[in-house]
Amino acid sequence: MVIIIYYILLVILYLQENCSRAEQLGSLPQFELVFVMEYIRHGHRAPFKLLKGISENSGGVLPGELTEYGKKQLFLLGQKRRRIYIEEQKFLSSNFDPNELLLLSTDYSRTAESLENLLHGMYPIMESDLYEELDYNEHLFSAIKDTKYETILNQAIQDKCPSKPIIRITNEIDKIMNYKSSTVLREFLTKDKFDIFKVEQEIVDIFGSVYTDKKKELQQKYGVEIKNLRDFFDISDQIICEHSPVSPQNIFEYRMIVTYILANNFKSSHDHFKSLYQYRIMKPLIDVLVNAKTLQKARRPLILKYIVHGLHDINLAQILDFLDYFNQLGWQKIQPLDFASSIRFELLQNNKEDDQFKIRVIYDDQIIDLYQKGELVDFEVFLKKFSDKLRENEDDLLQLINEDGQQGIQKLD
Repeated sequence: MVIIIYYILLVILYLQENCSRAEQLGSLPQFELVFVMEYIRHGHRAPFKLLKGISENSGGVLPGELTEYGKKQLFLLGQKRRRIYIEEQKFLSSNFDPNELLLLSTDYSRTAESLENLLHGMYPIMESDLYEELDYNEHLFSAIKDTKYETILNQAIQDKCPSKPIIRITNEIDKIMNYKSSTVLREFLTKDKFDIFKVEQEIVDIFGSVYTDKKKELQQKYGVEIKNLRDFFDISDQIICEHSPVSPQNIFEYRMIVTYILANNFKSSHDHFKSLYQYRIMKPLIDVLVNAKTLQKARRPLILKYIVHGLHDINLAQILDFLDYFNQLGWQKIQPLDFASSIRFELLQNNKEDDQFKIRVIYDDQIIDLYQKGELVDFEVFLKKFSDKLRENEDDLLQLINEDGQQGIQKLD
């Protein structure tokens, strides 16, 4: 019976993926897609811990590892990217060209395997194609030149990381997505250095009885004591992993609250920690987009034009917070994070006025109305808004943190 339900849900998932708003983005014949940056959370995984009475629904894989359902999620997402970017928009070549794509994974098997399944959904490739050696610095005109991405790839080559379309970046050299390179930031996520009591009170204020009711439900159903927000977060993770493949309708409220926690994971007496974490993610993004726009405007051929990050819910939550997605919509209207959630930044050029560029941001097939400017935002407006929020650079933020007596954050090269 469970197997039947599982395959019914896969069919529903496929239909949702193929009938999504991405198909209804509107006809924009005067604009051509020229570059894409995408951030994708790994697919469904096994829970890290398992309470008595909770079904794992993970097919026997190890804690934290990608399940078969998670692999299928990313395969279907890859099929959708093929339909949009290859068949409809002719953005990527119809046959697999590893020079057009750069797929970066954090140093976890679940993210690397998710990207492999994404790629298999996009192209009917052989397993050996995943190990073709590439040099992303060989292109004369590359959007990653003189950016943090170039630094990371050079270090990966020096460290003899495998050269292939999917590059798993080790924790030691991942200076964009990996919080483990910074002692204090890591402890915000693992040792509750953020203002856990303030965040919990905000959750009660925003979600009302939903949070208190869910906490009671967990305590009564599983006989556990939930002493603080960390306990609720850990147990919610297990519930979400249990129900995602078979009854996702039962976990919407849990996903909402978990998303709120992730988006407010750096809350303290000031915003320096959050600003530092977001700077390390968003500054490389804007640098690459500026390079892509400059090269395209100068009529330089963009060979590498689709960069994909395989990452985690905390990364996506902080990107959405930076974009002001939560505040703009309000927490009662947002779409909570899920396994295989994604955020895309699309750079488009006007075919008739080649010096006019637009940005479109899409979160799980919902267009984000950036700065209330509509579906497309002028690139210069986008750049100014980003620059304003990134006005304090990494060195400035490190100095502010150290002046406040918060030691332990390592300066990055």
